[in-house]
Formats: sequence, structure tokens, C-alpha cells
Amino acid sequence: MSATKHRVKAADAALWHAYLRAISDYFPFSEEPDGYRIYTAPLTSFGVTIGKAVDPSIVNNDLFRLGDLLLPPDSPIFLPRLSYSKRLRRYLEAVATPPGRQDAASLARLETAKERLDNATTEFIRCRLEAYAAYLSDPLYKQVQIATSAPTSPQVSFESWAKTFYPAYQLAELRKDATSQEAFDAHLDYYGAQTASLWKDKMQLEQAFQGQLLNMPYNMPTCTSQVTRDAIVGTVTQLPSLDITYQPRYNIDTKFSEEALNWVLNAENKKNNPVVITFDSRSSSESGNDSVNWNDLGFSKVSLSKHDEILARVPLFTAHTHDLPASTKRPNYQVGLDDEKTSVTVTIQASDAAVFPIGPDQSW
Repeated sequence: MSATKHRVKAADAALWHAYLRAISDYFPFSEEPDGYRIYTAPLTSFGVTIGKAVDPSIVNNDLFRLGDLLLPPDSPIFLPRLSYSKRLRRYLEAVATPPGRQDAASLARLETAKERLDNATTEFIRCRLEAYAAYLSDPLYKQVQIATSAPTSPQVSFESWAKTFYPAYQLAELRKDATSQEAFDAHLDYYGAQTASLWKDKMQLEQAFQGQLLNMPYNMPTCTSQVTRDAIVGTVTQLPSLDITYQPRYNIDTKFSEEALNWVLNAENKKNNPVVITFDSRSSSESGNDSVNWNDLGFSKVSLSKHDEILARVPLFTAHTHDLPASTKRPNYQVGLDDEKTSVTVTIQASDAAVFPIGPDQSW
């Protein structure tokens, strides 16, 4: 990356937007749960026609980066139509968890467990305050403080002191832990397994919809350290499994790999179903707009000055003028968009096209 910040030209942005709009229109969008899960092979300068099959061993619960960033340029990319947060909420809403009992007996057990946990927690807090006050007033603690002259680093920790001199604190802690486990078991019995983690994700996600909160956009945790795309996909030496942890898994329809391979094998025997998509791209000056509108494609926070955010997510072609050498036998061709040529018609001819569902598996 050069020191000079790369500026995406308006013509490039218009061309990308027109391409994504055409692909999105080719596969009609639906409000149904599966209507927004669209993958497309990116049109790059290398002439990629289809994407490679997604390695099933790659698992990631950061669904946005899963679709848009983790995959290399010659693999399918996620074509957004909804905003980031809305897409994540759709995935969470699509998760199926085993149902709980939800009968009178399990409800009564749950309410009793909640009350017991509240009482045990209150008692533990009260007992801890009393125990810590006794710890600070203990002559042994004061002697250690005078000898070490380090009031913030006593040689006798509170936990060690309480085990010997304040057993009531230990009993209160054990009761709190026991009632907490009882409440958790009652919760799973009534609502079903895995609902606790799902509710936590939903709660954090709902916070992302509150614009007044000073927090980062909701991002499901994926690993213990920042990992680059190259470190995960296409590396010769794979990273140790303990260094990267992904949960839960996502599943792509098994037909994807099979059909994509058939497209390659049938590319020359005319057994594919040819797809032709044509679209027009116009410069901002000709269309009368200062910038393309990414909102209808899900990029709700991208403005003209931030097209670089799109560049990192969508490895598309660029709009530029290319002059072929002059020849006496063929004319001088020009392609692209610039000040002299403000519109272009693009025709994409593919061997085939299809939509495949993707979603989380039971590891949720």
C-alpha cells in the first residue's frame, strides 16, 4: 500500500454499483428468510467466471466478514441488500434451537430458581462487604502493611484470609454458585438449550440499532487475535488450530461445489445454461447525481468519499480508458469511463448462474 491514500474514482463507483445492481436484479430479492443470501463471483481483471468452492473447514461466526472479506478474490462474495446489522439479525432469527418444556412445572421451577438466585446474590454481596471490612481491620493485615510499606500489595490476599478467618464468606459464595447453576438448568429446561447464548447475541445486536449509543457496530467475536485473510485462506502453512477459534460453523449448500465444478467441465460442451446480463453505467455528471446510492445494496454508511470501504469488500473491475496500439488492420479501441466517454454498456456472459443458501449449523 502506498503512502498516498487511494481515491476511488466516481466512475469506478458508478460501474461497481451498476454491476451489483444488475446481479441483484437478476436474482429477485425476497423478504423471505432465504431471499437475501446471495453469492456472486466477482468480475475481476483476471476474468474470473465462477468462484472456488468454499472450504467446509473454514468456520466463522462473523457473518459479514465471512461473506465479504475472508474469501479471496476468486471465490464467491456476499452481495448485500440489507444493512450489516439487519443481515446479522436475520441470521440470528433463522437460528433454530431445541425447544424447551415450557409447561407449568418448568415455569414454576424457573421462577423459584430466579428468586433463590436473587436472594443468594444479595446475601453474597452483603457477606463480602462484611468480610472485607473484617479483613482490613485484622491485626495481621495491618502488621503486614506496616512491614512492607505497600498498602496496595499485602502479602496475605483477601481470598486466602477469608478461607481461614471468615468461613461464612466461603459458604455464601458456594451457595451463590450453586443457585446460579440451578437457575441456569431451570432456564434451559424451560426455554431450551442454547437460548442463553442466542439471547446474548440478540441483545448486543439490538444495541447496534440504537444510534445514540457510542459503541462500535455489532461484530460477533471470531478469534482471540486479529487474523488477516491470507492467514486463513490459501496459506501454505496452516496456523495452529489453537490460534484461531471459530464458532459457530456456517453451512453452504452442498450443491454449490458440485454445480460449480460442472460449470467448469461443461464450459465447452454447451451443456450449461448461458446467462447474459447487460447493464448501463453512467458518470455522475451525466446522470445528474453527485454520487451513487449504496443504500439499496446494503451499504448504508458508505458515501462518495468512502468508496475505499467498498473496494476492500468487493474486488471488482475498474473503469478506465485503455488504448490499443494503432494498427492499419484494426481500429483503435477505447473502453471504460472518463471525461470524454461518460457512459458504457456492459454485457456479462456466463456459463451459468445459481443461488445457494448459507446459514449457521447446530453449533449455535
